Amino acid sequence: MKIDQSKIRDHLGKLQLFNEKAQKLERSDFLRQFLVDGTSVKISFGQNEPVTVTTKLPTEGAIDAFMNNYRFFCQNNEGSSFQNIQNVYDRLPISKEIKNQFNNLRRNLNQYLDTPTEVNITINDRQLTKRELLDTLMYGLIVHSNVEKRGTINYWKKDSILFSIISQEFSAILLDLLRYIQIVRNLNRDIINDLNSS
Repeated sequence: MKIDQSKIRDHLGKLQLFNEKAQKLERSDFLRQFLVDGTSVKISFGQNEPVTVTTKLPTEGAIDAFMNNYRFFCQNNEGSSFQNIQNVYDRLPISKEIKNQFNNLRRNLNQYLDTPTEVNITINDRQLTKRELLDTLMYGLIVHSNVEKRGTINYWKKDSILFSIISQEFSAILLDLLRYIQIVRNLNRDIINDLNSS
């Protein structure tokens, strides 16, 4: 069966876009601030002393820039979303082993996002998942302004300790997401090289 070369080029273009966006994340101020400068949440209190919260987190601008590139991986109207890359892998003439690697990675990513936050954040007797935290901040504050999610964020912000912990957890989730993206980037690079050389 002959494969339409123009379709292959289109699919490889989506893999290339994925890789370009991954490289932007790797060069981001967010990543530098997280890995080089470090992050922390310090909660201090004492007898007859008020509770104080001191945070060292990536800046709002660094997070916004990171998220504006991250959305290319999660919004299905983008050719480089994980869902659309799944479709590319399904259609390309690549080994079943590589397809399985991607499928397993995507399944692991979804399982990771559906697990509770590392710090037990329980709100209204329900523990928050990483996906809920990510989606709430992403679509309620950073990339969009969903009214319901914005209301949730405003509720969280009423407690400075809670919001500091949520902000730290959010930054850690973003770093973990980048690790998944880097693995796919490496798979994509190998596929692009193999198909361009054949």
